Amino acid sequence: MKREELYTGVDIGAQSVRVVVGQRKANDEVDILGVGESKLGAESYQANQEVMVAAVKRAADEARNMASAPIREVTLGVPGTFLKGVNSKGVVRVRNEQITDDDVMRVLEPASAIPLGEGARVLKLFPQDYIVDHRPGVKDPRGLHAVRLDTHVHVIVGNHNQIENLRGAVERTGIGVRDVVPHAVASSEAVLHNGEKELGVLLLDIGTQATEVAVWLNGALHFTTVMGFGGAVLTKDISKGLRLPQVQAEDIKKRYGTAIATLVEEDELIEIPTVTGEATERRPRKIVAELIEPRLEDVFNEVGHMLKETGLENEIRGGCVLTGGTAELNGISDLARDVLGLPVRIGKPEPRNHLGGMIEYVRSSSMSCAVGLVLYGARGVRGGLYVPTTRTGGRFRRFLEKVAASF
Repeated sequence: MKREELYTGVDIGAQSVRVVVGQRKANDEVDILGVGESKLGAESYQANQEVMVAAVKRAADEARNMASAPIREVTLGVPGTFLKGVNSKGVVRVRNEQITDDDVMRVLEPASAIPLGEGARVLKLFPQDYIVDHRPGVKDPRGLHAVRLDTHVHVIVGNHNQIENLRGAVERTGIGVRDVVPHAVASSEAVLHNGEKELGVLLLDIGTQATEVAVWLNGALHFTTVMGFGGAVLTKDISKGLRLPQVQAEDIKKRYGTAIATLVEEDELIEIPTVTGEATERRPRKIVAELIEPRLEDVFNEVGHMLKETGLENEIRGGCVLTGGTAELNGISDLARDVLGLPVRIGKPEPRNHLGGMIEYVRSSSMSCAVGLVLYGARGVRGGLYVPTTRTGGRFRRFLEKVAASF
């Protein structure tokens, strides 16, 4: 097995660390070779570097042993809570009548020159389109004759220190970090189809502590943000409503949670621990759904308002894709469809996403980010661009890699 064919993704989430090892095949497919997961409490994620390092090591060792292959460097996921997405533009005069790699490099530089807050760095550039002599909608302007070149880009800015803490947790295990990638971008690689990206698609990656939002249109990234809602909020609602400890409330959510109360039979009963935990009592399962539904309805309403405010409301022709651990909640796609008025599906790594090997280990919405990180590395994405070595000059590649390596 050639070393350059192996790609590894590391997703450090709020409750666990997931590591996936994949091998790129000649037909552009990626075989899953190894998977590792280690639990990580929310408090440790934010405050205890030692616990994070230990969790990364455990998950990496598990994935390495399953793959029977070394892990020397990885693509590391960055949560949206550390990031901010901004649309920008750039313009230059073409130097020698015909657009070259150098002209594309020069127009991306001013596009990335946006105001940055304290401690912020440009993490990734995602070109949306190029405008050649005022003609919009050009995806690859190289080789065209022109006088002026404009571009629209989506710039993702990140908090340098927070990302360095994540990088440090990986590097302290003896593993190098090849690239850092936003969670929403990685999940998009794993669960979105090219046709959806062209039509216009909304991705909601609903994790434990936050929901990552991304909108793709005409094959390009047009909007990213993060919402302060995650599955932990539902757990707290159940904990308060049923007067249960958090651990028991989480178990109730996973076993009996439903996003739409009318999907639950009126006479269906479940066993719920009493306040003391020494016994159980039979309660209607519908109570759990009645605690979950209004919260999720508010979240999807907020997403709808967000689309209106950004002018993207009528651009989502490809529908909405839900992924992340909370997307596995029963009935959530139906509720999202009813509130947003869009076709909705649950996204998870599938063979049709050009995946093979031990696919059964990652066929879950909670694994989307980790698998997407493997795909991102294997497909040669840099700075939001696919950079084929036969088309791209050294200066352009170095500029993009400089942006990617700014952390």
